[in-house]
Amino acid sequence: MEKKIKITVRNLSKSYDGTPVLQNVSFTADNSRPLCIMAPSGAGKTTLVSIIMGLEKADDGCISGTEGKRFSTVFQEDRLCEDLSAFMNVAVADEKVDSDVVRRLLLKSGLLQEDIYRPVKELSGGQRRRVAIVRALASDSDILVFDEPFKGLDEETLKNTVKLVQENVKGRLLLVITHDAGLPGRLGADVFSL
Repeated sequence: MEKKIKITVRNLSKSYDGTPVLQNVSFTADNSRPLCIMAPSGAGKTTLVSIIMGLEKADDGCISGTEGKRFSTVFQEDRLCEDLSAFMNVAVADEKVDSDVVRRLLLKSGLLQEDIYRPVKELSGGQRRRVAIVRALASDSDILVFDEPFKGLDEETLKNTVKLVQENVKGRLLLVITHDAGLPGRLGADVFSL
C-alpha cells in the first residue's frame, strides 16, 4: 500500500522590501492527485514553492508535512550541466538511480539513442527540457515540484511528456506551477489559484 504524503500550507505570507508577494495563502495537497498552482506571471508562484521546499523563509504562516521529505525539481530554467551528456545529467542527480531506468526514461521522453550520450549543449531546447523532467522523475524523492515544466514543447511532445510524467509519479506528491489553463485537465490535477 502506498504511503500518504500530504502537505498543508496555512496563512503563508511573504514580502520583499515591504512589497507583499504572498498574503495569507492556505491550501492542502496530497499524493492522490497532482496539484496545479495557477496564477499569472509574477504572482508569487515560484516564491511559494521555494518556501515549501525550504529554500526561502516565510514572514508569517506555516507549512506541515514536508519534514523529512525529499524533493526533486524541474526549475523554469533547465539547470543542466552543459558539457555532460543527457544520461549523465540524470545519473549525477542521484547516485542510487539505476542506469537502465535512466536510459529507459530518456528514450521514452522521445530522445534518440544517440542523443542520450551527446553533451546537452548540443540538444534542442525541447530535448533539454525533457532531460530536466527525466532527471526529476528518476530521482528518489517524495515530492516533485515542477515550475512551468512543459514550456517550449510542441503539442505532440507535450502529450508524450505529460504521459511520461503520469506514468512515473509513482505515489509521490506532484506540485506543478503553471499559467497554462489547459494543463490541469491534461494532468488530471486539482487546481489552487493564487
